[in-house]
Amino acid sequence: MSPYLYIRPSIMIVRSIALYILFVFIAFTASAQTIKGRIIDANTNQTLPFVSILVKNTQTGTLTDIDGKFQLTIPSIQNTELQVSYLGYQPQTIALSGFQDIEKISIKLKPQAISLQEISVKAGENPAHRIIKTATKNRDKNNPEKMHSFTYNSYTKFFITADIKAGIDSVSAEDTALTKLDKFFKRQHLLLIESVTRREFLHPDKNHETVLASRVSGLKNSPFALLATQLQSFSFYDDFVTVLDEKFINPISAGSTRKYFFLLEDTLYDGKDSVFVISFRPRKNKNFDGMKGVLYINTNGYAIQNVIAEPERKETGISIKIQQKYEFMEGTQWFPVQLNTDVMWNNLTAKSKGSTKTAPLKAVSRSYIKDIVLNPQLKKRIFSEVEVEMDKHADNQDENFWNKYRIDSLSEKDKKTYYKMDSIGKAQNFEKKFKTIEALLTNKLPIGFLDLNLDKILKFNSYENTRVGLGIHTNQKLSKVFTVGGYAGYGFKDKAWKYGADASIFLWKRRELALNLFMQKDIVECGGATFFENSRSLASSEIYRDIYVSVFDHQQKYQASISFRILKYFKANVFANHQQRFGSTLYNYTTKDGTTTFRDTFTYNEVGLQLKYVYKEAFLQTMHNKISLGSSYPMVYVNIVKGFSQTYFNQTSNFDYWKFDFKMDVKKTFKTIGTTQVQILAGKVIGNLPYTMLYNNRGSNANGFKVSAINSFETMGLNEFASDQFAALFLNHNIGRFLKPNKKFNPEFELVHNMGIGSITNPQNIENVAVTSLQKGYIESGFRLLHILKLNYTTLGVGVFYRYGAYQKPKPEDNLAVKMVLSIKF
Repeated sequence: MSPYLYIRPSIMIVRSIALYILFVFIAFTASAQTIKGRIIDANTNQTLPFVSILVKNTQTGTLTDIDGKFQLTIPSIQNTELQVSYLGYQPQTIALSGFQDIEKISIKLKPQAISLQEISVKAGENPAHRIIKTATKNRDKNNPEKMHSFTYNSYTKFFITADIKAGIDSVSAEDTALTKLDKFFKRQHLLLIESVTRREFLHPDKNHETVLASRVSGLKNSPFALLATQLQSFSFYDDFVTVLDEKFINPISAGSTRKYFFLLEDTLYDGKDSVFVISFRPRKNKNFDGMKGVLYINTNGYAIQNVIAEPERKETGISIKIQQKYEFMEGTQWFPVQLNTDVMWNNLTAKSKGSTKTAPLKAVSRSYIKDIVLNPQLKKRIFSEVEVEMDKHADNQDENFWNKYRIDSLSEKDKKTYYKMDSIGKAQNFEKKFKTIEALLTNKLPIGFLDLNLDKILKFNSYENTRVGLGIHTNQKLSKVFTVGGYAGYGFKDKAWKYGADASIFLWKRRELALNLFMQKDIVECGGATFFENSRSLASSEIYRDIYVSVFDHQQKYQASISFRILKYFKANVFANHQQRFGSTLYNYTTKDGTTTFRDTFTYNEVGLQLKYVYKEAFLQTMHNKISLGSSYPMVYVNIVKGFSQTYFNQTSNFDYWKFDFKMDVKKTFKTIGTTQVQILAGKVIGNLPYTMLYNNRGSNANGFKVSAINSFETMGLNEFASDQFAALFLNHNIGRFLKPNKKFNPEFELVHNMGIGSITNPQNIENVAVTSLQKGYIESGFRLLHILKLNYTTLGVGVFYRYGAYQKPKPEDNLAVKMVLSIKF
C-alpha cells in the first residue's frame, strides 16, 4: 500500500471531527441562553455577595459578585433548575421556567439560624486547617503589596441612609412616623460622596494616592471624600486587618488555627480550580480582637478569592461588615477589585419631626478598582512624604469625567440626593460647618483670608485658672508666600495679659524651607521642655497634666529661625533667640565682678538646632492643610542649644551653657499580647542655670480631683524633684479586653510602669522651691481600667498607681494615687 493512501483517510477523519465539533458548537451557541439577576435577603432586601449558584445535575455554576449580581450561560431554559446555597440561609432549588424575564431574575433567600459549634477533632483532622495553613504560607506571594509595583484607578461611592427595618419585621401603615422615614429614604440618601483616586505603589513602602475627583452632597469643597477610601485595609494579607482604625488579628496569619475555629462549609468549582468556602470565628475562651465571617480560598495559589468579615465582638454603638473580592490578573497575580464596607450606628438615629420612633443610621461604601497595571516602571523620585493629596481640579470635574469611572450611571435617588442636599447645604451653610470639623483636626478655622487658632481660645492651668484669648493668622487666600499672625490671652487668676506675634516667609515649598520671626510675652512652665513640631493629639491623655501645672515664669522672647526638611523624614529648625525670664524662684547668682546676689530675673542669648525624625511618616494634603497620618515607627525629637554670656545687639546674657534634650515615642501592636506604648525622655545641662531652665521630671500628682495623664509620673508631685540631667522611661502596655466576650461591661486593662533617674549640681543656689535630687532613681507601677463607662465618644475608667523604692513615703496611703481615666474613643 502506498503511503499516500494511508495518510489521506486520517486527514479526512480529522476534518470530519473538526467539522462535527464546529456544528455542535454552533448548535449549542444557537440554543444557549444567558441569564442575569441578583440574590437578596428576604427580610432586609440587602444584596448577598458570593452566593453559590449551580445548574442542577451539572458542574456548571457561578457565584454572585460582591453586589449580589450574577450572570450564567446555560444550554436551555426548559427543564433547567438552579441550586442556590449560601451560608446562614436556607438553600433553594428554583426552576428557570418560572421567570418571565431571564435577564432580570430576583431570588430571595431566607435566613437560617446556624450554630458554628466547635467540633472535637484530633490535631490534623480538621480539613480546613490544611487549607488555611497553605493560604497563610502563600500570603506573601498573593499579597499585592509584596509585588514590585502596581498602579490603579478606583471609584468609590459612599452614602448614609437609615435602616428602617432594623429591629422590626415590617413598616405598617399604622407606623406613621416610620412610614414617613421610609418614604424619605426611598427618595434620597442623607449624604452621598463620590471620589475617583489614582494610586501608585513601589515596593516596599513607596505609596502615593491622588484624589482626581470628589463630590460631596451639600458641599462644594471638602476633604471628606477621602474618608470613604480609608475605611478598611486594602488587602486581607497583613497580620492585622484594619477597620475604622481598629486592628483585628487576621485569620490568614501565622498561628491563626490556635486562635480561630475554622469549618469547611462547601467546595465550589471555578473551571479547573476548586474554591473552598470556610467559615471562621474566634475559638471559645480565646480573648482577643478577632473577626468572624467566611473565606473563599481558590486552589490557584491558595489565594483569597472573596472574603466576608465583621468584628466578632459587637460594640454597643456600632456594627461593621466588610467584603472584598479578588481576581486573577494577567495570569500571575490575585488583586482586589472591589471593597465593600457597611457601618451601622445604633446611637446615631433618624426620626420624623415630633416622633419618638427612630431608625439607626447606616453608612454604605463601595470601592471599585480598575485600570490595574502590574509591575510598571515607577521612579522613586515621584514619591514624597505626602501619601494622599487632592488634585487641584478634584472638586470641579464635569460629568464626562465622572462617567468614565462610574460603574453605573447615577440613579434618580442619587440625583435627588445631590439636588436636595446641595440646596439645603447652601441654605444651611454646610460648607462653613464642615470647615469647623476640619478645623478641629488642624486647630485652624478658616475665615476668609484668616485662620482662627482654636488652641488659643480657652486654656486651663493652676496658675492662671482659666485663660481666654484669641489667635489669628493669614492663610493661602491672602498669600502662598508668607503668613503673619498673633495672639492675646488673659488669665483670670494671675490677672495678666499675654501676647505674641510671628511671621513666616516660605522660600522653597518642596523642602518646606521657611524663614520665621517670632516674639512673645507669655508664661512658660518652670523646668519644662518643648520640641519642634511636637503637637499632641486631643485623644491623648497627656494633655491633662497641663491642668495641674502651677509653677510658671513670665517670659519675654524674640526669635529668628530657618526651618526646612532634610532628606525625606528629617525636619530641622535652626534658631537664635534672646529672652528674659521673671520667675517665681530665686537663684544665687555671681556676677562677673564677684558679687553674689539672689535674683529672680535673668536674660539668655541662645542659638540652637531642633530636629524631628519620623521614619515613614505619611501626610494627607487637603486643599488647605497638610495633616500627618502618623507612622508605625519611632518618633524622635532632639534639641541642641548653646547659651552665650556675651552681649549681642545690646542684649546681655547672664549664662554660658549647653543644653541637650531628647524624646522618643514608640507604639507597637503585637498579635497576641496587646499594644505597647513607650516614651523615653532625657535631658542634660552643662553649666549652672536657674531652676526655670532645669528639668522638673514631669510629675502629675496634685491635690483634689485627679485625672490620669500618660507619659508622666502619676504618683510624683509637680515640682517635687529637679534635675540638671535626667532620664525617664514611661511604659504602658494595653492587653485589651480581659473579660469574657459579649459582655456589656468589658473594659480594657493597661499595665503601667514608669521610672526615672537624675541629679542636680547646685541645689543650694535655688530658693523659694524645695529641690530634691532624683539620683537614687524613682519607680512607680500601676494599672488603668479603660472604657468602664461609655458616654458616646467619651469613656471613663480608673487608674491605680503606687510608688516604691528609694523615694517611697513612710505611709502606704501616701504612695498610692487613684485617678479617673478619661478617654476619647471613636
